[in-house]
Amino acid sequence: MKVLITYDTFYGNTQKVAESVQAALIGNETELIRIDILTQDKIDNADLVILGSPTRAFNMTKKIRKAIRKYTYTGKLFWVFDTRANIKDVESKTLLKLVEHFGYAAEKMEKILLKKGAVKKADYSGYFVKDTEGPLYEDVLDLVKIDVKKLI
Repeated sequence: MKVLITYDTFYGNTQKVAESVQAALIGNETELIRIDILTQDKIDNADLVILGSPTRAFNMTKKIRKAIRKYTYTGKLFWVFDTRANIKDVESKTLLKLVEHFGYAAEKMEKILLKKGAVKKADYSGYFVKDTEGPLYEDVLDLVKIDVKKLI
């Protein structure tokens, strides 16, 4: 299977998850790229497109949003993930209510891709970072391996 993994990152956490996804896809033809160099040809040549974004202000990054809106994904298999702060670490009732209302990046990415006619390979995943900048929680790379098994 040809798998395209594309991501945006601010502090390197989403990149680390994307690299772990690629490593877990052993036996598949993979390409790992930053969202800045995504093209329609790259999407068209992949059997599965994986998109990763940090959650920024309860949403995906502007670059990820632009790429999802710009390109055609009709009939394309996809999976999305995000990196996110764990609201339990922050201990803020206000933040908890905001997250309950606005959510995280991955669910929004998935929703837009489905509206564009893409086909979900597996439910989105979210991976916790410590504080707002990271590093990743210690169990994230193990969780990635479990999630990737759903894709192959």
